[in-house]
This record gives sequence, C-alpha cells and structure tokens, in this order.
Amino acid sequence: MRRLPAGRLALAMLALAACEPPAGADGGLVVDLATLPELTLVEAVRLGGPEAPEEQLFATPPVAAIGADGTLHLLDRPEGEVRSFDRDGVFLGRFGGQGDGPGEFRFASAIGRIGDSLWVRNASPPNLELFDGDGGYLGRRTIENPTIGPTGMPVGPERLLRGGVLLQRVPGPPGGAPARVPLLLVGSDATDTVAGVVEPAGFHLPGVGGLAVAVDPPSPLYAVTADGAALVLAAWSDSVPGEVIVTRHEALGGAATHDTLRFDPVPLEPADADSMVAAALVQVEAVAERVRAQVGPDAITLPDDLEGPVADALGLRATLPPVRALLAGADGTLWLERPLAPGRSEWVVLDPDGRPEARVTLPLGHTLLAVDDARVWTLTRDDLDVVYVVGFAPQPDP
Repeated sequence: MRRLPAGRLALAMLALAACEPPAGADGGLVVDLATLPELTLVEAVRLGGPEAPEEQLFATPPVAAIGADGTLHLLDRPEGEVRSFDRDGVFLGRFGGQGDGPGEFRFASAIGRIGDSLWVRNASPPNLELFDGDGGYLGRRTIENPTIGPTGMPVGPERLLRGGVLLQRVPGPPGGAPARVPLLLVGSDATDTVAGVVEPAGFHLPGVGGLAVAVDPPSPLYAVTADGAALVLAAWSDSVPGEVIVTRHEALGGAATHDTLRFDPVPLEPADADSMVAAALVQVEAVAERVRAQVGPDAITLPDDLEGPVADALGLRATLPPVRALLAGADGTLWLERPLAPGRSEWVVLDPDGRPEARVTLPLGHTLLAVDDARVWTLTRDDLDVVYVVGFAPQPDP
C-alpha cells in the first residue's frame, strides 16, 4: 500500500521501536500482540454534560467525519444538523437542519469527507447533500432509480467516494431472513461487486424475525477511508481461526491490495458461551414484552424451548471472531477491534502500509468514533444516559 505522510500519532508509535512481526509460511503476517507497543489515552476534551452549552448536547449518539486539519463534524441525526469542533473542542459552527430545502434533511443518516468537501446522506428520499469544509452549501446529488428495499422504501447509497463513486449494499430478501447480498461500488458507467455481506446482519430468531439483541457482526466488515479515496474490508473465516484478510479497493475497476494478518485465536470458554446465551435470552424476552405492550399480546410468539434457537441465532463458535469492528483514521491508519473475551477487547492499529504498529484499550463504556493524528474520539454515556463525545490524546507508555 502507498504510505501516507505520517502525522504526530504515527510518529509517536513508530518511535516506540516495536518488533517487526514475522511472516507466515504463505506470506501472511503473524501478529504477536505482546510485542506491540501500547498507547495510553489521556483525556483532553469532553463535549456534553449537564452544564455544557447547547451545541454540545446530543440526545442520541452522533456520527462523525473528521478532516485532515482535525476538524470534527458531528451529525445529530434526529435534528438533521451538523456541528463542527476543532481538536480542542472549540465550537466552529453548524449547518443543515430538518426540511426539504437545499442543505436540509428529513432523515439524515451518515456523513463523510472527500478532500475539502463534506457530504451528508439523506435516507428518504435517498440523496446526498454536499457542503464545503465550512458548511457552505454546494448542491445535491439525487439518486436516480434507487433500489427498493424489503419494506417498499427506496434504498440509497451508504457512502460517497472520490470520483463520485457510490458504495451501495443491496437490500436483503423480504421477510428478514439473513442472506449474503452484494456490496457494490457504483460509478457513472461501471459497477464492481467487491464483496458479499450478510443482510440483515443482526440477530434473527427463526419463526420470529430480527430482534434488537447484541451480536457480533459477520464477516466481512468494511469502512471507507476518511478522505473517501478507498474502500477497506476485513474478512475472516471459521476454517482459519485468528486470520484476517484486509483488502483495499483504491478505485472502481482497479486492482485490490490484500494483506493477511494472523492473530492467536481466542477460545470461547463454555462458561462464557453459557453467559452470552443467558444474556441474549433476557434481551429476547424484554424485546418480546415491549412488542406485546405496543402492538398486542399476540404480536410475537416465542418458541417454548428458547435456549437452543437463541444459541443458534448468536452463531457462537469455538473461538471468538478475530475482529469485531473496523475504523479508518484520518491519518491513514486502520483500527481493528480485537475481542479478548466476551465484553473485553483492544484495538490493533495498522499503519498506512497495513503493518501492525500499536494497540490501544479504550476506557470502559467508550466506543470509538473517529481518529486523526492527534486525537482519538470516543462516545460514552453516564448513569443518566447523557451522551458525551470525548477526545483523548494518545501517548506511548513510558
């Protein structure tokens, strides 16, 4: 892969003198996590809280785009509004809002950057609103002949890449039964099928349907680089525990770059598997009760013997999946969340060449939101369910 200019975070990690991972017999990279330097996260910025100004308050967790200059753009989906902050949390302004006019949204659902520009996805009707880096309106890209999903609603693209290329996931079949469907890169005169992804990807109980129950995502995971230049996939197979294949699609119709990483497989202990099934049983019962209360007592019927179907729906294996999440940093890094046990994980950081260079453990209760060369941004909630956006300064362990 092409090496991008190293930022402060990359320089700090390279200065730690990590051991070079050995190559496997077939060229794959064997990753010994114990040899990777660990970064400590020092809180530098916190947005939100009871005493915070209005622009820092989010009723639901926002989604983010981050620029090469460190500007953090946070999309408040219910409000259809984008709020921008610098690396130190200084409020820079807002744009967007609810409506049908230029630069407004009915169902804002995603945000991203391409060079100095920003795009925001409106889910219905599916279109993309385009802005400059300061929130100035540039125009709208209407999606012609959108795919119709199982609910009868039009389905637009997931993301916009450079050159006007759209990332499109084909909807799954009616009825919600999981199936592997194409993930497409769509240009003005060409279309590439880059992977098959499971749709829907969540918990599906046979005879009942999809339910809001936590479950590890299926292979592959995918993300668009922060500059919109490439699509990155992380795929694995049960037949080779611990192996992850990272693929980078630089352009529509171009050659893809593959890197193979091998981690030590993490076994799923029987006691942990039993705990996961028990927790899912509680969630299933809670979902069923909510549906019955809202729709009626006959709205949902669960099997008498629920434990077996729940265990099957969780898709538990002898080992934990090698990757749980994937995020592309604005500094060219890739972040892979590696499960260490149920409910516990760490992030493995790959440099712009795809080489493992560090590992990071997030504070308990935090989820990764965005990364650049000076900040690791996370989402968390307090005991009152208040949403916070936290910026950490990564530092090498002494």
